[in-house]
Amino acid sequence: MLGLYTNTNTSYINPNYGYAQSVFNPYQQTSSLFSGYSTGLTSNSSFGYPQQNNSSSFIQQLISMLLPMLFGGQSAACSTEVEEDIIDISTNCGGDPHFYVGDTRGGKASKLAYDFQGENNKVYNLLDNNDVSVNARFIDGTSAEAAKLGIAGADVARVMGDMDVEIKGTGINVVGHNDGKFEIYENGKKIADQTNYKDVEKKLKTKDITIQPSTVSQGMVNIKHGNRSIDLSKSHGGMWLGANRMKGDEGLNEQAYGALDTDRDGNTTGIIDTNKDGKVDDKDDLKYNLKNQVMIDGYGSAAEITPEIEAAIKKDLKAGLAKGAVTKGYSKDHGYSAMQWNEYVGRRIFNTEDKFLIA
Repeated sequence: MLGLYTNTNTSYINPNYGYAQSVFNPYQQTSSLFSGYSTGLTSNSSFGYPQQNNSSSFIQQLISMLLPMLFGGQSAACSTEVEEDIIDISTNCGGDPHFYVGDTRGGKASKLAYDFQGENNKVYNLLDNNDVSVNARFIDGTSAEAAKLGIAGADVARVMGDMDVEIKGTGINVVGHNDGKFEIYENGKKIADQTNYKDVEKKLKTKDITIQPSTVSQGMVNIKHGNRSIDLSKSHGGMWLGANRMKGDEGLNEQAYGALDTDRDGNTTGIIDTNKDGKVDDKDDLKYNLKNQVMIDGYGSAAEITPEIEAAIKKDLKAGLAKGAVTKGYSKDHGYSAMQWNEYVGRRIFNTEDKFLIA
């Protein structure tokens, strides 16, 4: 039975921040980034179904729209675009959860960029473009659900229990689970799973979709659509996602590039052999759109975000916007850690819904 949820304006209490907050689906409604305010705009489209294409920067539009509401006055002008390099490189995430540049499961060079734990049983956007959207449900590593999957442990903060890959404009969704099983849906109706996916190969090819077993470690399924390649795999700490980079990508996975840019100039160097000369050095440039960057280099679980820390982060976000990008406001000297910054901002921008499309 397909579980389908359309309540995109649910309010819940976030214990870390102590007030009611709107669940924010960036593809279906408009909500305040830092408060419980919501415009009340909803959609009759459901999570996991083809949604509105997002060719322009969602994050930049959101920040520009919300700044007057949050701080008063007009938003800072950020008119200079940073042209992104298009290179054959992957981002991936897994564990509890870690976000990497490079493909750890494919045997290629990689570097840990940042951690983001999110909240138990909340869904976060990992990747979004005009072609696909990938969302994951995060669960507590100490939960009964995690124990059933054999991944529970006191040292596990949060893991990804399920992933929903929406291939936009086709009606096709691939939903994967940490037990190694997956299903294929067409317009919300299950048409195949890991046992009989070959039966729908011809149908999928008419939509420019190829589904085959993944060859990476603990691989589950590889999904190809156009120039996009996505791997879903099992992991000792939840599910794992690997995806090749394409210009215009957004979501938590795409944030990895900029997280490693410590001087925040829109150019990350020396992290992976991007120019393919056989060595990793400062000649390996990876440009990204600085305006879209909100996550920063930081590892581990975040401590409690007190009202004082929240106020400090909000103040620094405003200062960063005045400089052209919110990450330019991040400071090690204002009483919060990189992990607290990532949790505070990430939960508001990348949280999609509190329910998930599950067979």
